[in-house]
Amino acid sequence: YPYRDDALKLWDATHCWMTAYVDSHYPSDSSITGDAVLQAFAATLASAGRLNNFGECEGEVCVPGKVTTRKYLAEVLTMVAFTAGCQHAAVNFTQKDLMSFAPTVPLAIYADPKDPAVTALQLVPPLDQALLQQRVLTVLGSVHHTLYGEYNLHKLKLKDELKDHLEVFQLRLKEIEKEIHLRNSTCEEGFKYEALLPSLIPQSITFITYSILHTLFHTLQTLSIHIVLHCDGFRVLVVLIMFQTSLVQSKSTCDLRRDLFGTSF
Repeated sequence: YPYRDDALKLWDATHCWMTAYVDSHYPSDSSITGDAVLQAFAATLASAGRLNNFGECEGEVCVPGKVTTRKYLAEVLTMVAFTAGCQHAAVNFTQKDLMSFAPTVPLAIYADPKDPAVTALQLVPPLDQALLQQRVLTVLGSVHHTLYGEYNLHKLKLKDELKDHLEVFQLRLKEIEKEIHLRNSTCEEGFKYEALLPSLIPQSITFITYSILHTLFHTLQTLSIHIVLHCDGFRVLVVLIMFQTSLVQSKSTCDLRRDLFGTSF
């Protein structure tokens, strides 16, 4: 079970780093409960975020939005970092190999399978849809932006003690990389699991940058997707909707950018 084995190692390494980070900023559990901003954030996750299972338990009773210990906060941060980094990498980047070939994972059935006159070829997507699927999945599964465990230390002002913990975390990631390569060396070709190699895991969900937007404008025809832009360090969520093929074909890429975003950047 390579995913399980690799994921557990990454979880443990991340948890150690998050525990050190939390302990450095909060000297005691009372400092957790005394942080009004943290408590408001936790309460919002449980209410507006509807995370009913988020919160610490007292005996068998769990209180939504309750964070009172450093241990629980470290677990929460580990979950966030692991899900946005490792788990996302395991799901996102495997899409390209698995789903870019339309007959393997067709996104729809294009004929009635109960009709005895229908052939297998008629069931799978037509060529234009198959090419669209191939292009979109290739983009989604190919962009590796940032690296798990690497931070801009000019912006992230770490205490000296935390720099030591960060170095331990980064060294552990390199060890995990070697362990995965060693295991894969004993696997037959085609059975190697590389989705959780630390060197292939971004810090968080992949940013779709302007160059990729250029590709998407020419690739997408009738599709609605969420695009995350990376602008001067800020993540901006934009809903890109192309209602009809004619909209794409009748306007230049620059005009589309101006219409949709108010700028041709």
